[in-house]
Amino acid sequence: MMRPMRLFLRFVVGAGAAAAFAASGACAPANEPCGPANCGTCCNAEGLCVLATSAVACGIAGSACVACPSGDACQAGVCVSPGSGTGTGPACTTLYGKAQPGSAPCCMEYGADACGASFFCAAFDGRTQPVCYPERSRLDGQECTADLQCMSGIFNQEARACAARPGGNCTPEVGCAPLGTQKYGCIGGSCMPLGDGSLGSRCASTSDCVVGSCVGNVCVGAPDDPCSEDEQCASNVCYDGQCCVPKTCAQLGAACGFQYAHCGRYVDCGTCDDWNDCTEDSCSAGQCSHPLSADLKGCFGGMCVSGVCKSTCARCYDKDPDDFWSGYDYYDPSGNWHEVDFCRCDGNTLRAQTNGSLGYVYNVTCTTCSTGPQGNVVACF
Repeated sequence: MMRPMRLFLRFVVGAGAAAAFAASGACAPANEPCGPANCGTCCNAEGLCVLATSAVACGIAGSACVACPSGDACQAGVCVSPGSGTGTGPACTTLYGKAQPGSAPCCMEYGADACGASFFCAAFDGRTQPVCYPERSRLDGQECTADLQCMSGIFNQEARACAARPGGNCTPEVGCAPLGTQKYGCIGGSCMPLGDGSLGSRCASTSDCVVGSCVGNVCVGAPDDPCSEDEQCASNVCYDGQCCVPKTCAQLGAACGFQYAHCGRYVDCGTCDDWNDCTEDSCSAGQCSHPLSADLKGCFGGMCVSGVCKSTCARCYDKDPDDFWSGYDYYDPSGNWHEVDFCRCDGNTLRAQTNGSLGYVYNVTCTTCSTGPQGNVVACF
């Protein structure tokens, strides 16, 4: 007859244990103590970070969980009384006492006395109700108003945010906190150790350099700054113990040739090729000139006439201008080559004599027939 009662008791005890476990809402123990670095809610009496806050376990940023006063609710990790407003202004001193515990609402009008030891009173992350935060609980880049609030120990006044810790992720706007006497700077999104500000040392901005400026995260010298290596200069040129800037072709007023650019360097200012076969390209004192080639000079597809390459109907070349009996090479309108004894222009007709014949065996009439200055070239256009 007692068996039903035993089953009932087992059910009550089992249900109570399950409810208690659910109410705790705690994570399994971690390798390190529960605190601001690994808990976004609050740490219970067993040293565990609760999964969700409630009126019996309320807190934020790894602070100790507190039980809210009767009738209060835990909102975003803060105990809030119905109708309490923001907790600031003339009424807050009547609502909250001094030396409030962690995560409890506080009155900022009390100043340093608003929260207990190792806590501070603030309203961050969009909160309207100030609460007591643990000192050094604000993470890198989070909103803050004083050094003691930041885990890095450094508050960036302009950004109103905590500077990043060495080796951590960062932004140039917020920057990095030092480690002892070693300065750190935000380089490539990470806090990296900086040099001593001398030329060639690592920097994040020009303010990190004792002399010169920060270029490519290296302190480099300006013109005339002392140096011993090219890499120490912004111009990448160290000459006679000073940073030196070689001149450009434009600064030298040069359009061609290799020109002395100062600082022991030369600069290539290019060539004068105008891509015209019928001009004689030349460079003198850094300036190009393009005088016209002599008429009947050979060019691609023809001969030059007044600086223009014109195609020919037929043409003759003296094999050796110094030897009257050397003969000519004759190219007919089809481009075929013939060896002839003599060529001349007869009006607008090119005539070629061959094999000792008394007459001209090749006769080509074109628009114009021209003879070179020494008669060594005859062309019909």
